[in-house]
Amino acid sequence: MTGISLLPKTYQYEKSLILLVIKNSSAGYQLAKKMAKDNFEVLSTEDYAQAQSFYLNDSPNLVLISIKKPEKDTFTFCASLRKLTDGWTTPIILLTAAVNAVTLEQAFAAGLSAILPETINWKVLRQRVQQYIQFRTSFLRLRESEACYRSLIQILPSAIALTDLDGNIIMANQKTAALIGYDQVDQLIGKNAFDFIVSTDHHRVNYNFMQTLLYGKREKSEYSFLHRNRSLIPIEVNASPVLDEKGYPYAFIVVIDDLTERKLTEEKLRYLSLHDPLTGLYNRAFFEEEMLGQQNSYQNPVCVVVCDINGQKLVNDTLGHAAGDTLIVEVARLLQGCFRESDIVARIGGDEFGIICPGTDQLTAEKISQRINDAVNQYNAEHPGLPISISTGLAVGKVFNFEDMQALFMEADCNMYKEKLNVKHTNGALWLNKLFVSLAARGLITTEQKEIIKNML
Repeated sequence: MTGISLLPKTYQYEKSLILLVIKNSSAGYQLAKKMAKDNFEVLSTEDYAQAQSFYLNDSPNLVLISIKKPEKDTFTFCASLRKLTDGWTTPIILLTAAVNAVTLEQAFAAGLSAILPETINWKVLRQRVQQYIQFRTSFLRLRESEACYRSLIQILPSAIALTDLDGNIIMANQKTAALIGYDQVDQLIGKNAFDFIVSTDHHRVNYNFMQTLLYGKREKSEYSFLHRNRSLIPIEVNASPVLDEKGYPYAFIVVIDDLTERKLTEEKLRYLSLHDPLTGLYNRAFFEEEMLGQQNSYQNPVCVVVCDINGQKLVNDTLGHAAGDTLIVEVARLLQGCFRESDIVARIGGDEFGIICPGTDQLTAEKISQRINDAVNQYNAEHPGLPISISTGLAVGKVFNFEDMQALFMEADCNMYKEKLNVKHTNGALWLNKLFVSLAARGLITTEQKEIIKNML
């Protein structure tokens, strides 16, 4: 019966391919007929070399060897199958009359799955064969599914990891390794995910993942990841429990997104929303927000300072808006140098600045005013080309509510306008002469234009 394939003419359901090797065993031939009758697809041979050829060409689900007394070549054949690609996944069953300790030792050393008496009842053997085939089929499907899953997670744009319930990493994609600072995924396998999360977030991670286990809902939170170089990475974690066939969780599938760029963008947008783009100072929106924040500051006085650039419109109209912008930037830089880091210095209008100085009494406020005047004089001495003139108003008081803060601001604003009128009638002429000299040197103003401007002012 060398090379005979015993196939029934019709069958009702999917068959499993079995390679049957019969060596000097009448029971083997009877077995082949029974298997074919029960809708097994059987490849039968008496030659080990041909059996190996069948194995390579047809990939059977199971190998059955029926032999009275196995010899050395029987175990050599079995061992050779195990060395083939996927050979270790194929069940090999030996049916023999020589079931003893020596045969068992040789059989399992050669990689056989089971050794059974050749007189075994067919129904019992059939059940064993079906169990082995089902196990192998399930394993191959699982392996194929896992291979597809591994391939899938490698091409996804996010970092993805599979962990057990204790946080030990079972599987991950290359993006996860790169996010943490590793070259290879294998370097992550077996490590605990908590090793890569800052300790201050551990309690929150435990709580959130416990909620996921208890209620089965998807967990989405932000944490700080610890890079291999010890730098911190803001991340968003989406975690879901993985359930077994009985519905019990046994793992977590975790999707990790690097929030670094998003956080930088958010920070940039927040900065732009609260800062003046020309000077880099806080803008009016932030200034008013800080005014609200000064409520209940009645234990310590608050000083509000309002500054306005004198002659800004004149500079814009004669030297151009670029020169006017330069003047605003220089005034902003000058004012920043006159206040503490804790003070709020803001540009609240075109040529107007507001400053909030918490914990500042009247005596300190007067020193601030003098400091601004000294800074202006020093700047003008060093930059005679485009002199600066600033009118300043201050108000100091204790703040119980927002109305108190508004009243302080209005008082400071009123004092600023009083000084502006004073500057116009006293130092205004001196400042104008300096400006006229600068304009004349550039050929930007005539004597007649000087008189017109003086009359306008």
